[in-house]
Formats: sequence, structure tokens, C-alpha cells
Amino acid sequence: MTVPCTKEQAREAAVWMTLLHSPDRNERVDRGFRRWLATHPGNARAFDAASRGWEAAGLVPKGSFPHHLAAKKERGTGWLRPAAAMAIIAVFSVAAVLWQAHFGGVSTEIGEQRILTLEDGTRIFLNTDTRVVLDYNAQRRAVELKSGEAYFDVAKRGPEWPFVVIAGEKQINAVGTAFVVRRDADRLLVTLVEGKVTVNEARHPEAGIVKLTPGQRLTVAAQLPPRVDEPPLEKVTSWRTGFLDLPIMPLSEAVAEMNRYSQEPIRLASPEDGEVEVSGVFRTGDNRSFAHAVAESYGFRVVMEKGGITLKK
Repeated sequence: MTVPCTKEQAREAAVWMTLLHSPDRNERVDRGFRRWLATHPGNARAFDAASRGWEAAGLVPKGSFPHHLAAKKERGTGWLRPAAAMAIIAVFSVAAVLWQAHFGGVSTEIGEQRILTLEDGTRIFLNTDTRVVLDYNAQRRAVELKSGEAYFDVAKRGPEWPFVVIAGEKQINAVGTAFVVRRDADRLLVTLVEGKVTVNEARHPEAGIVKLTPGQRLTVAAQLPPRVDEPPLEKVTSWRTGFLDLPIMPLSEAVAEMNRYSQEPIRLASPEDGEVEVSGVFRTGDNRSFAHAVAESYGFRVVMEKGGITLKK
């Protein structure tokens, strides 16, 4: 008699399939998989179906995993059809990402951007070179921003299920709102797009509370008092469209912003050159176009060198 599997087991099987193919696979993952497989006979059937689906879609070579059941194709079963297999993978890859976000975090590479959608409908837009870890349960929805920048579009669920972002020593509290958090090596920026947030000390939530209104940005830097200003929101969030809308700023700062998105960094031949003020809209990751635009407008020369681009007067 064939042991059926539930939808929940099918979801879990797809998560395990992704984790077992992840570059972060380790003994802990393998032990967890073996325990899950032995918990219920339906788990083996779910994993068998998931592995066949991946093979049918061409995502893994045939025979990468042992089939735990006889290779018997049942008429009328949607599991083994390629179209169904692709649908399963599309849905469960999201679950796998969230699983990884809980235990190992989700990261983006330099120049990469990703979107996470949580079970409550909250969307997290990860900018370049960013890492987050989720702590999502019945008591609260928490995200730790380890590094980088993220735009949070929070689903409103009431004060009984708060949403918090932890970034270093600070904690950002929201209910239903949209805001951007950027964590650099030496500073933290919180920009409120809509709704309301409070920012306080993560270890002492009752101390040092700052309340932001839409359009305000809080900057916290080492050895400096916190500062609140009102930057143009379209410039703060322009990276979500694949472009940087840079306000008037020193060239050194503009270069640093562009370099966040490219493996081909721009260098300035002289520190004095960085004092030139520039502005404009540039495609993220396209450092060559940026360098040539600056050179044409401000009299620089573009020197292509191994490992980067140099701007010289």
C-alpha cells in the first residue's frame, strides 16, 4: 500500500531538497534531514516526489538522490508531470528561502537585489551586499539586519504582533508602515517612507526612543549625536528601480555609492579630486558609464586598470 503525503509534507520536502543542494549544506542539515525522513512514512513519499520533480525540470542530474519508493508512475498523479514539478519548485523555493532566512540568513552579493515575502504579506527588498536573519514566531516578527540595506514594506497586524528590525545596538519598531534601514560599518540610517516607527536601544527598549514621521531620516554615527533630516525620498529609495539618483555630493561619496554595486571599483588618483561636487542618475553596477560621464563633465581621464577604474586629472 502506498503511503500518501500531505501538502505540508510536500512543502517540507521541497525545502529539504533546496537545502541539500545549497552551498551551505553541512552535517547539521544532513542530520535534520535524516530525522525528518524517519518521522513519518509520508515524508519519504513527499521527498521522492520532490526529487522526481527536480529531475523532470532538469535542475539536478538524474539519480542525484536515491528514490525512497519504487519508480512507479501512477495515472492521474500530478506530481510527476513536468508542468506540475515546475509549479511545485516555484512555490517551494520561497519556503526554502524563508527557512534559510531563519537559520542561516539570506544574503545578496555585490550588485544583487532580492525580495523576500513573509507569511503575513510583509515584503523585504534587499539591496546590494546585504544580509538578514529572521526571527518569526507567534509572539513577534523580527528581522536582524546584519549588514547592508533593506526596504521594509510591513503588513499591518496590530500591536499584539509587532514587527521589529534589529541593526547593531538599535531596534526599529513598526506596525504597518514602509521604511528603509541601512547599516554601514560606521553608521546607521533609518528613513521612514510612510506610517510611523520608533527607534530605541535594542538592549534597553525603554531608553532613548526616537519617533519618526514620514519623510524623516535618522542617522546614528559613532562619536556623534543622532541627527534627523528630511532627504528627498525618491533619492533614498531609487536603488529599488536599478538606478541611483544622487543628490549634489562630493565625488568621493558618489564613487563610494557606485562602488557598492560593482565588482569593478572606481578609484580616485588624488584625494583632492574627491572634493569635486557631482550629481545625477546612474544605473547601479555600471561604473564605466559613471566614470566616463564624470570625466566628460569635469575634465578627468578614465584609466582602465586591472581590478578597477581610475579617474585622473
